Amino acid sequence: MTRDSYSELGPENAAEARRLRGAKGGMTSMSNRTPEERVALAKKAAAASAEARRRRREEAGLPEPKPRNRGTMPPAEQLEPYLRQIDAEGAELTYDERIREATLRLKRDVASAALIALRAMGEQP
Repeated sequence: MTRDSYSELGPENAAEARRLRGAKGGMTSMSNRTPEERVALAKKAAAASAEARRRRREEAGLPEPKPRNRGTMPPAEQLEPYLRQIDAEGAELTYDERIREATLRLKRDVASAALIALRAMGEQP
């Protein structure tokens, strides 16, 4: 849309014309920045968003959320037997896919062992 075509929207669509100009300006502004500047702006925006969420939670009297476990990997010693098994199956997997599959198999076996232990104690899940 050209600058003149914004005026074609008419006074009843002035808000739409401003929105379109703003969107165009934002894209132009970001395309003129270096990747490092865009990363810095994104981090600043994320921090402001997190602060706003924290403030809203505080005003509502809600407790701080518990920190999440962000996917820590099991130790290599625990994954090794599963990795050998995956390699023996001959699947064409990338390194990340092999690690993910080994981790899933380990978690499956740990859950199965926990279930067996619960049943042995006489508790039904």
